[in-house]
Amino acid sequence: MNEMQAVEQQTLSRREAATYCGVHYNTIRQWERQGRITPRRVMAGGVEEVRIPLDQLTTILEERGESNRGYHNGLLLLRPESVSKSPESMTLWRQYEALLAEHNRLKQESAGKDALIDELRGQVTRLQAEHKELLTEILAIARG
Repeated sequence: MNEMQAVEQQTLSRREAATYCGVHYNTIRQWERQGRITPRRVMAGGVEEVRIPLDQLTTILEERGESNRGYHNGLLLLRPESVSKSPESMTLWRQYEALLAEHNRLKQESAGKDALIDELRGQVTRLQAEHKELLTEILAIARG
């Protein structure tokens, strides 16, 4: 086993790390800036690759009171080591990652809409309180 293969067995790419932890890719970058994880830089085929140690990710999950049991938010999370390196498997892996990224994007988009709906409900409640007398008169007129 060469050095690159040994490193790959104990590390994940940033995208794989994000999938493994059930977080956004930018969260992995943030953890790097905070010093919570220390990526390794290795040469592979003349190209430098950034690899995240799996044990550091496990520590962060434990700190957060989480564990990666293969699921996050009801989705099955595949780990890179569970995928063979055949071209067909790698194609399916990329499709899986794309679907998971789309799921995460939609989940974030939905959370933003929920916050907007809550804000609008608050505004309606404030308006109702401010104009209670006027609304009462309107309802009385409407009821005849």
